[in-house]
Amino acid sequence: MRKMHDDLSLERIIPDQLDGQDAFDQATLQLHLERYAFAIRNGKPGDVLDIACGAGYGAYQIIQGDKFLHSRVKAVDVDEEAIAYAKKRYANPGIDFICADAMLFTDQKEFDTIISLETIEHLKDPVLFVNKLYSLLKKEGILIISAPVTPSTDGNPHHLSDFSRSRFKKLFVASGFTIKSEFIQVQPFTLKSILYSKNKRLSQTRQNIGRYYYRHPGIFFARIRSLLMDGLNNKYLTLAMLKT
Repeated sequence: MRKMHDDLSLERIIPDQLDGQDAFDQATLQLHLERYAFAIRNGKPGDVLDIACGAGYGAYQIIQGDKFLHSRVKAVDVDEEAIAYAKKRYANPGIDFICADAMLFTDQKEFDTIISLETIEHLKDPVLFVNKLYSLLKKEGILIISAPVTPSTDGNPHHLSDFSRSRFKKLFVASGFTIKSEFIQVQPFTLKSILYSKNKRLSQTRQNIGRYYYRHPGIFFARIRSLLMDGLNNKYLTLAMLKT
């Protein structure tokens, strides 16, 4: 199967194309698989929406388990090539792969479970996105969503919002969700791995970081606070929430 284009490599996890010998690639894949495993444990069978599904491996992981064996998964992503790849690599009668913008996607029916992993930090208006997900979910439905809860906008030029653990949770409580379960993940890093890594995905992190901090001093001080509190660790929070 032909590869997807390289500019997806920082933001897309494509298991078949990761370096099996690269520790960063394998650790990143494991984090994503663990989030989907959390979603499977906490989600409700029935109509499932995987919004910003990427290459489609997560939707495929969901439908393979006994719990969701008779469910229907709609897997949505804005990237046409990602969806084309998913349709070939992860084709399954229980999955509909759809090319659509997460903020514009609509459906005639509401969903029992919505999954959105590592998406919200890419969006200009997180509150609007949360309200969008709320409108797509059935009453008593489950939303499972994740984001980095240590600074990431300084390193990743595709990220538009930073969240702390408390700010991320408050975003959903204020919109009418009840938190049922949470899952924190820790990914250690070293300065050497960032500055001198030969990993293709890491090579696409933000350049001229000093200039960026000069223009965004608030983010610089957020990074200093994170280093003091969390050390050389990136942290990610996944929440499972009930729409009441």
